Amino acid sequence: MTREELRQAVLAAPDATAVVTPVPTPEWPAIDGQIYVRSLTLPERTKYLAEIRETVLHPEVQSSTNGKAASTAIDFAGVRLAVISMCDAEGSQLMEEGDIAALAKKSWAAMNRVVDASAELNGLSKQSMEKAKNASPSAVTSSSSNALH
Repeated sequence: MTREELRQAVLAAPDATAVVTPVPTPEWPAIDGQIYVRSLTLPERTKYLAEIRETVLHPEVQSSTNGKAASTAIDFAGVRLAVISMCDAEGSQLMEEGDIAALAKKSWAAMNRVVDASAELNGLSKQSMEKAKNASPSAVTSSSSNALH
């Protein structure tokens, strides 16, 4: 296959549908004790990382001496990830931006499992980043790893 044929094949290839993973949430029996999280698209992941970076680098967070602002920023990051990744069994997004405050008041245990599952699925957890780094060390360079951030 020539370079141009390969290029055209990549551009024409349909993307696989989102990966959907069940997450046990026994704290929420009204939904049969489980919710789903889905893989993010590249634009969703990029937007999420930009928003988190902006939040963490906010002057109020950076100048906080008691750690409360930093802790709030970390909590926001998790809830924000839950909002964009929680879905039904078919992968349709459930939550909206306006649900962040309500989700932030939900069970810590349930939300922690949702956030952890989404982070792992979307390559955002420490373990998944290590796994990717170790899987192909020559494939990732500092310039290419910054291209999506």
